Order: sequence, then structure tokens, then C-alpha cells
Amino acid sequence: MVLPSSKNVKIRIKVVSTEHTNGLIGNVTSISNLNSEEVTDKPLASRMLDDPFVLFRTPSTGKVSILEDRCVHRQAPLSLGEIVGDNLQCGYHGLEYDCSGTCVRIPSQKKIPPGAAVRSYPCIEQQGFIHVWMGDPALSNTLDPYDFPFASHPEWQARYAHLHGRFDNRLLIDNLMDVTHLPFAHKSTIGTSGVAEQAIARTEHDGERVRITRFMENIAPAPAHIAVTGYSDNVDRWQVIEYTPPGFVWLQVGYSKAGTGLIQKICCWIVIRCISPCLRQITPPFIYG
Repeated sequence: MVLPSSKNVKIRIKVVSTEHTNGLIGNVTSISNLNSEEVTDKPLASRMLDDPFVLFRTPSTGKVSILEDRCVHRQAPLSLGEIVGDNLQCGYHGLEYDCSGTCVRIPSQKKIPPGAAVRSYPCIEQQGFIHVWMGDPALSNTLDPYDFPFASHPEWQARYAHLHGRFDNRLLIDNLMDVTHLPFAHKSTIGTSGVAEQAIARTEHDGERVRITRFMENIAPAPAHIAVTGYSDNVDRWQVIEYTPPGFVWLQVGYSKAGTGLIQKICCWIVIRCISPCLRQITPPFIYG
């Protein structure tokens, strides 16, 4: 990932919850559809890959824990309970679970049945996001969160948003990687004919990552860019799009005065899409091109 100078750079980070996935996400790190600021000492319900889970922050340590969102007793959602000490208490019969998912207290009896536990999901809190390991627990030591190098940069302006879409996650990845739709679907904002007709494109592979670089010389600026900068003459525009499995798409979009390449930069945006599938659903593959 090549990062531009912090001057005149605006960052937009969007977590997109999709309702379907192709069922191929396994031993990889996904991102929760809740960010760090949303998780407190009050239980919060969420869902990923059909798994309902509850997130809460342990008061004594401040660390985030994620458990299966059901009590072993009568399947009541633990997210409807409350935090008691450092434990999560079920709101139905008061059973308490520690951050590992083990039942540690049953108010109505002294003996706790063996195996009274719910699944615990390994997670790491980093740069404002909660990264969740949804795969084989035995392999969770390979958890390697996606890095947002700009997250703590004091000179960069970052905005966060959470969107929900009722579609297959692969459709969003395709939409973000193939930007030739901009002149048609976004003609009144970020689209202009030169994006589809005059781009010189290069595709690179770096391990599991795929990067597409597109450069357009001497094209008309998009309506939204004119509105933001007030510059209406032709520009040299570039787009760098990088996909990292299972669901991170990083886009850098910028432009400079026509004929100057990257020297007289007018403005630059970076957008990160973090795709968080809610449901597992095998859907037929689509073929394009």
C-alpha cells in the first residue's frame, strides 16, 4: 500500500455489513460490524457468518470479549443481560459467564455442570476496530489484523460510517474493484467519461492481495470534485484499488492539474471498505468478462 503525503488527504472508513457471503470465509480475520467506541460495559448483540454473538468490555481490564449470544440453560440471548463484576450475567436465570465463555456462577445452585460454557471468539482491538477470528479456535494464534496506517496520523482527517446492504459480499468487491461504472452510475457526483474511456490500468498481485492502478491523463474533472475544490479545468486523475481477503478494499483517488502528473496535486481521498458478512449463504458464482 502506497500512502500519499498527509497534505490535502481526506480519509473515509466504511464498515459495510452484507447479508450474504459465498461461504468460503474460514480461517481468516474479519472485522466486527461494531467499532471500538460502540463497545462498552453494556452487552451488545451482533452477528457474523450466521453466528450471533455478544460483545462487551470487561470493566477491570477494559478489554473487549466476544461470546456466543445464548445461555446454555434456556438459550436466552446473553446480550439481554448485564455485566456483573467482570462477568456477563444472563438476564433470564442469572447464570454468569467469564470472558472465556465458561459459566462461573449459577445463583440457584452451587454445582456448575461440566461443560457449561459458550463459544468464545478470539479478537483484537486495534485502530478503532474489533478484529474477530471466526475460524478454527486452534489456529487463532495466526490472527493478524488488517493494518490501517493512517488511523492515528494527527494530520489526516478520518470519518467513519457503518452501512448495511442486502446483497452478496462478492458483488460489493466487484463494484469497488471495477470502477468503469462511475461515468454511468455516478455521473452527477464522482463519474466522468474519461474514467472508463481513457484509463491506463495495471493489475498486480502481492500474495493474496490484488492491486489495480488506473491513470487518466487530461480528462474532465468529476462534478463532486469541482464542487469541493472549485477547480474546473482538465485534470490528471488516478485510482489505486487494493483488495485484501476476506473483505478489505482500500481505494486512493486523487487528481492534479492536467500535464503535471502527481506534482501539482489538487486533492486526494482514501476510502476503506471493511466488509462484514452477516449470513452464510452459498450463492451461484457470477462471471464477468
